[in-house]
Amino acid sequence: MFFCVRVSSVRVVGFLFAREAMAEVPKVSKSISLPQAFRATDERPLIRKLGTIDLDMVETTPVVLCGKIWRFEWVRQGTGQQYWNNLRRTNYFRFLKPETDAVTPPFADGHEFGSAFVDGGTVYVTGTQGRSRVNLFVSRDLTNWVRTVINDPCYGIFNSSI
Repeated sequence: MFFCVRVSSVRVVGFLFAREAMAEVPKVSKSISLPQAFRATDERPLIRKLGTIDLDMVETTPVVLCGKIWRFEWVRQGTGQQYWNNLRRTNYFRFLKPETDAVTPPFADGHEFGSAFVDGGTVYVTGTQGRSRVNLFVSRDLTNWVRTVINDPCYGIFNSSI
């Protein structure tokens, strides 16, 4: 069981929408001191691509849970596109703790195109089942998951993003 201070994502979403609605977004303040190696030419931080996470790992989402970074992963199954280390031979979801490479027990067998977010100590994951159903998985311990159907059967869907 995770014990965290509950932080509402509503404030973050409200900030993003308000920021997006602004006619002109101000540039990063000149008072921020970054080493020259980390600066882009127009004073925005330089983003450097350092490599890849893994081969054939798709739909990964970084999240912070109780101050620790975790990575949500869809472990893919499929002819010619299967994740190289998918010993279970089915689509499923899991979380990986990058600092130790520990993985959680797999969940959401048969689901694809996953996305995850954390609100307080609760983890939410969406994923598609076939091309006609979106399910929501909710957990407070990354082991026990409650599944809820959240789709409208009138529509087909591939990716989900929250």
